[in-house]
Amino acid sequence: MIPIAVQLYTVRDLAAKDFPGTMKQVAAIGYKSVELAGYGNLKTAAEAKKAIDDAGLSVVGTHAPIDQLEKEIEKVLDESETLGCKVIICPWMPRQSNTSLPG
Repeated sequence: MIPIAVQLYTVRDLAAKDFPGTMKQVAAIGYKSVELAGYGNLKTAAEAKKAIDDAGLSVVGTHAPIDQLEKEIEKVLDESETLGCKVIICPWMPRQSNTSLPG
């Protein structure tokens, strides 16, 4: 069976109100892994990791905006390590940031 994760952006409104409860609901419907797009109503990667672990889930990817990757790469890497995640996704870049695109 191919493992499939849920992109938590799809449940961002629920996670903003109750991240731990949302993780439990995600697990209850059969997901084993999540891709993070923030921590909902939680403040830190450690809090999110606890909620994810408590729900029996794992993190397969996490988002970091380009400005954070450019200015706070050590923080991004530390949070990714805290989450047990090896994949960091830049979900969007302004066109001027990508010099490989034709004008």
